Amino acid sequence: MLRGDAWFAKGDTPRARADFEKAVELDPDNSRGAGALAWSRRADVQFSMGNVDAAIANYGEAIRLAPRDAEFFAGRAILFRVRGQLAEAAQDFDRALAINPNALSAYAGRAIVRFSRHDFANAASDFARLTRQAPNVNAGLWLHLSRVRAGQPDSGDELARALAVVRSPAWPAPVAELFLGKRTPASVIGAATNAQERCEAQFFTGEWQLAKGARTEATKALAVAERECPVHSAERSIAADNLKELSQ
Repeated sequence: MLRGDAWFAKGDTPRARADFEKAVELDPDNSRGAGALAWSRRADVQFSMGNVDAAIANYGEAIRLAPRDAEFFAGRAILFRVRGQLAEAAQDFDRALAINPNALSAYAGRAIVRFSRHDFANAASDFARLTRQAPNVNAGLWLHLSRVRAGQPDSGDELARALAVVRSPAWPAPVAELFLGKRTPASVIGAATNAQERCEAQFFTGEWQLAKGARTEATKALAVAERECPVHSAERSIAADNLKELSQ
């Protein structure tokens, strides 16, 4: 298991895969507490190779061997979201949280899935919990968007508090400043320094424009986000969904 992790970290997928398969062989019933984890690692390897279906199947084996491990349900939920099976993703996140109600990453994942399914009020509830338990600028941004899309009032107080706690000009602070009326979309896009930040800049400015009713500007920004955000990212899939809405 440990050597497989090391090979995977080095980017040597074939050797990592071989070691994880050997770990499964050595502990087929998870009696040593390694077999289920090895299946989950195999899932990670398959996903890195673009084999989403195989990765989901591997997580299924991990869950069969260790049905009380919240991380395995959360891991499979992410893959279901990537494949567009949002109902299955939501169900797995629910299962993860039933096992571990304090799993913040599962709340974050479920919130994104709920937003993607246009369940904005419940998405806002999950994002609000995240900002309460651990002030987070990114969660504050999604909370604001969820409330806007749900038709709920949002003063921006949670986002402002999260920004004050972080006390850093680093990303995504420029996006937060846009939502708080302290920046322009152009300055946010100009502040992005790498591919991921440029993806988020276009996505969030597009969502900001959409909330303002500026459909033309929103369409332009979201089209860039759909084109440039990572293939499996939530930003890309949500941007594509919004573009469909805007074209109607």
